[in-house]
Amino acid sequence: MKLEPQKGGAVPNPYDKLKDRNPSDAALAPPLPAKPKLPLLKPLVDARKKAGITQVEIARSMRTSQENVSRLERANDMKVSTLEKYAFAVLGDLKIEAKIQGRSILLLHHIVAVEDGGPGQG
Repeated sequence: MKLEPQKGGAVPNPYDKLKDRNPSDAALAPPLPAKPKLPLLKPLVDARKKAGITQVEIARSMRTSQENVSRLERANDMKVSTLEKYAFAVLGDLKIEAKIQGRSILLLHHIVAVEDGGPGQG
């Protein structure tokens, strides 16, 4: 699809053409859910504390500082790779799946084995 410059030389946004071709699609899309109010890692932090693993041990495993782990544990948004590193540090099993029209689609599944490492594992 070639886009021709409009008056004034501006090139139109290609997504505007798609929106114009299927105006009903926007009405079908559900609104995005609100960001969670609780920290995203709350269940993992609770598991970390129950297992007796400190933020210092998590920081060592993640190769970061204890201050960064503290900040991370209070965050309600983060990269999947960061979430994966944290789960790995507490010897957790990280599974992310999407549900689309009632169908589950596995996006990521990382099972941490004891020999993989983590706090106290070398």
